[in-house]
Amino acid sequence: MKKLLFLLGVSLCLCSCVKEETIDYSIAGSVWIHVSADEDGFDDATSALCFGDDEVDYYLLDDRMKVVHHINTFKYRLKGNHVIIGVASHRMYDGSIYFQNRHYYRTDHDADDLF
Repeated sequence: MKKLLFLLGVSLCLCSCVKEETIDYSIAGSVWIHVSADEDGFDDATSALCFGDDEVDYYLLDDRMKVVHHINTFKYRLKGNHVIIGVASHRMYDGSIYFQNRHYYRTDHDADDLF
């Protein structure tokens, strides 16, 4: 019985020492860009998502990656590896988000770079 309790104690100690890896899905202050996909045979506008603390601004960009038009502003929140924009949930993976039938890729730009 003592051996069983000892083994149980050692296993609990070892399990508590395992560090869980946490992934930071923070997106506040980030800019995500969808680049036109003319090479696929359709004309698609270049656009950007600029995330603030709890809102995301959706912009239409020109070919110099400068804002042409502010399309909309949405509330957003994070839930694990999903970003919920308005009422729709969008999965973030490999530095990209699929939003309104377009792939957006995280960039190292600031929102100010777009103006």
